[in-house]
Amino acid sequence: EIEEWQLEDFFAGCGEIERISLPQGDDGRLRGFGFITFAEKESANAAIELQGEVIDEEKLELDNLRTTDKENKDKTKAEKNIDSIIIALFKK
Repeated sequence: EIEEWQLEDFFAGCGEIERISLPQGDDGRLRGFGFITFAEKESANAAIELQGEVIDEEKLELDNLRTTDKENKDKTKAEKNIDSIIIALFKK
């Protein structure tokens, strides 16, 4: 299983990371996805460019975290102040 420090090392070049969350199931195993919050939305956008890269034999599927914020409702993805990404991890 991938560990938080591996994601931190991998995404460090994108910008300052504020938080990494890797949810676990009741059995203590990772659920196969996670969240990374960057200090700036440009960093999250840079991270999205790493789509399909492989870390420790796990292929990354990345997407911007969706927002339900009313003020962002009618904005395009580029206009929204999204600073987090969703990570899905799949065996290579």
